[in-house]
Amino acid sequence: MRNLDEIRTAYERGEGELKELAERYDIPYSTLTRRCFGEEWHKPRYRRGIAQMSVSAYAYAHGLWLTRQQLEAIEGRAQVVCITRNVQRGIKDDHRFGTVFTYPVDILASVFTDHGLLARSDGLSK
Repeated sequence: MRNLDEIRTAYERGEGELKELAERYDIPYSTLTRRCFGEEWHKPRYRRGIAQMSVSAYAYAHGLWLTRQQLEAIEGRAQVVCITRNVQRGIKDDHRFGTVFTYPVDILASVFTDHGLLARSDGLSK
C-alpha cells in the first residue's frame, strides 16, 4: 500500500507520532500500530526535545544499505560533530541510549550528505 509506505517513511524520519500520522493520512490508528510493531518500524528517540537516531537506523530510514566501513566512518564523524557541538554548548552527554549511540537527526543528515550518501536539501549536489 502506497500510503503505508509514505507513513512509515514519515514516522521513521520523525515527522510525527502514529496518532498524528493516522489522522493526517486518514488511516485507522489500530492499522498503523499493528503495522508499526509487526514490521519493526524505527523511530527517532528524543533527548532534550531533539530527535535522535542510531547511524544504522537513519540509513535504513533513508533506504541506504551501507558497508561496515561506511557505517564506522559515519559513526566516527557523527561522534566528532556531537562532541564539538556539546563542548561549545557546555553539555556533557555521550549520546547513549542503553548500549546504542544515537545522534541528533540534523547531524546525521549533514554527515550523510558530506559522505555523498544523501542529496543536499538546498538543491546543490556534490
